[in-house]
Amino acid sequence: EAAAAVSGTAAPGLAAATAAAAAAASAQSEAQCDAAKKLFAAGAYDAAADSYSAALDTLSTTPGGGSRSDDKLRARCLNNRAACQLQLRRFSEAVADCDAVIALEPRNVKALHRRAVAREALERYAGALEDCRALQALGAASAEVSASCTRLNRLVEQQRAEDSQGRDAAAAPTPVAPSGSGEADAAAAAAPSLTTEGDQAAAKAKAAAARERGGAAFRRGEFKAAAEAYYEAAKHEPLVHTHFSNLALALLKLEEPAHAVTAAKRCTELAPSFAKGWFRLGAAQRAKGNLSAACDAFAAGLPHASPDEARDLRRQLAEARKALDCVPAGIEEVSPLPSPASSAPEAGKPAPWAAGGDKARGKVDLAKAVQTAKRVAELAPATQAGPDELLSLGYSAFERSFLQLWARGKASSQRDTDLAAYLGQLPLDARGLAAFVGDAMSEETLSAFVLAAERVMLPRDAVAAAAFLGRLASVRRFELLWMFQGKAESTAATNVLRAAVATSGGDEPAREAATKYGVKL
Repeated sequence: EAAAAVSGTAAPGLAAATAAAAAAASAQSEAQCDAAKKLFAAGAYDAAADSYSAALDTLSTTPGGGSRSDDKLRARCLNNRAACQLQLRRFSEAVADCDAVIALEPRNVKALHRRAVAREALERYAGALEDCRALQALGAASAEVSASCTRLNRLVEQQRAEDSQGRDAAAAPTPVAPSGSGEADAAAAAAPSLTTEGDQAAAKAKAAAARERGGAAFRRGEFKAAAEAYYEAAKHEPLVHTHFSNLALALLKLEEPAHAVTAAKRCTELAPSFAKGWFRLGAAQRAKGNLSAACDAFAAGLPHASPDEARDLRRQLAEARKALDCVPAGIEEVSPLPSPASSAPEAGKPAPWAAGGDKARGKVDLAKAVQTAKRVAELAPATQAGPDELLSLGYSAFERSFLQLWARGKASSQRDTDLAAYLGQLPLDARGLAAFVGDAMSEETLSAFVLAAERVMLPRDAVAAAAFLGRLASVRRFELLWMFQGKAESTAATNVLRAAVATSGGDEPAREAATKYGVKL
């Protein structure tokens, strides 16, 4: 009885203390939330996100789990933290925060909208479309939401078509040709390795993981790591165009426009109606100095662009045309110009791939472009020099002259002799060749080198031809460039490497090169 009396006396005091603690926690959370709001307004998104997290931590310590007003504050903190995550391009975290908000408030318009943006950035187009339709059902539809529904419908269909294409390719039997046929080996090398649904699921999971690593590396400014991760994603899912779009952007950030052009071209081949791919291609061509090609790419994207995308495409097209007008007649290519600023591979803004506005966008120095074009024009006669003289002028002059010779009319003994002379002047060690070429190897030049090795080097010396292919494989981004080569190049490499092994009785360098070229000996 005495204990009960004590308990009854203490109960009101304990309740009062609990209420006071809850009120203090709520007040502290409100203060942290207000501080976070000011940080967000100042553009300090990381600090704002941390402040919202602190507010949520404080709410989690509220005695008794908190009141209904605390739930509203919790939803507000989560929702605003999701806005921070979008600005920081942490899209998975943004989705998680929005999920938590919607669990508390299923009709929260801001959370649905932010989750749609994040899901689209993560290429979860079906989920993003579902959120946009939910906004329409809630009466929150706007011109932007309607445009998003139209765009997402198209992206969902494209994604389904790609998935179907991948399944069809995986189910298709490997082509069989007569034994000993170079074409058979090339086909076998290129044949899909995904033969079961389990393989496809594993590849998709690996690609998703690589893409996430790429996005994280990109946000940290580690563009080399981002490019490597996006390239890995593209290897796992070679029919998914967005991997190549992301790869092109990372390569642009690495100031490797030639390789960015290769990746962006692949993106537009896989998805011709993907406006961002054309924007990437235009940006890469412009950075490479191919102003005419940049204009063509920007113009090609316009019919497929949303209003925001079209606005940015037109702006870049106008800038490229203005720069092109300052180039003397007859000059197709100038040294790289400042490229359009690009955002991260995924984005959380209406015009994600042109984020940053004019302040972040590089401006074309027209006077410098004219001076550069004049220097190129002065060097033009040098392309008539011999291959040994061209080496002293650098790789660009050598490449230009070699490609002109390669494209010249029909094959002839004199042309073959000249081609052999050119190839014979290249450095005879892998390190030297890689240093001479640098980052400038293009898809077109690699194709010409491989085909020329078969045509003019193989008849003379199969082992030397195979050694040349081995040195080519040491050039930067070889794997990326080789990924986009066709059947003719695969057959040429197969013929050269097989002949070298047959001639030497087991040439080890040729076997090493075969691994890099995907050739089965």
